[in-house]
Amino acid sequence: MTIRTRSIAHVVTAIMLIGNPLVLLADNHSVYELTPRLNIVAGDGEPSNDIPGIGLAIHRKISNEWYLGINIDHSPLFDFEDTAGLVDGLDEDGIVDADSSHTMITVVGERRYAMDSAGWTGFWNLGGGINEVDVDDVDGPLKGGGTYDIETDVDTELILVGAVPEDEAFAKVKSLSRSIDPRVRRNAVRALVLFEPRGAMRDLLDEALQDADPGVAETARRVDESLRAATAEKYFGIDLDS
Repeated sequence: MTIRTRSIAHVVTAIMLIGNPLVLLADNHSVYELTPRLNIVAGDGEPSNDIPGIGLAIHRKISNEWYLGINIDHSPLFDFEDTAGLVDGLDEDGIVDADSSHTMITVVGERRYAMDSAGWTGFWNLGGGINEVDVDDVDGPLKGGGTYDIETDVDTELILVGAVPEDEAFAKVKSLSRSIDPRVRRNAVRALVLFEPRGAMRDLLDEALQDADPGVAETARRVDESLRAATAEKYFGIDLDS
């Protein structure tokens, strides 16, 4: 049995928008930069939840203000949630998730501004690329006897990506969290994991926990739990998931 599904790439834009990469310079006069980074692809559980990944970017200086970047981002393992549940009429006996991975290649143009006395610089970038998703075959039992074996054929999508500094990113996330569309609010709440859980960010998460949409409130609860677990491990070495 083969099922076709869209790539997860269409949810990448919101996360890439708030990326704030660490730039490593070979020296002050180099025209090339190497940028390792972490990223999270937002997902609402259909077909996947939030997906962590790693990435590497190479920027080439074109002028004092403009850079050209090539980015490669990869998530080596995430779950394709309840694969058999997407097949109408298939009465599975227990939920089985398929192992998946994805690789995204993008090209961006980046505009930078003058560096301040503390060594910080403002920037924005915009570009596009492709995302290739691989999903393993999955099999499992059927109620009443028998088994199923599913092969997933995932489309490759063209995507739009961009990045802005963290303070501007938070303002954008805050704006999206007030959208009338609960799907937009859910993705905005997921993006809060990239900010320090204090001040305005904490207020926004508390507000989302009381959202009238159950899906938004549940997403906020999962984000809150993730942040608490990360804090406990960071400061006390305690793994709350164990």
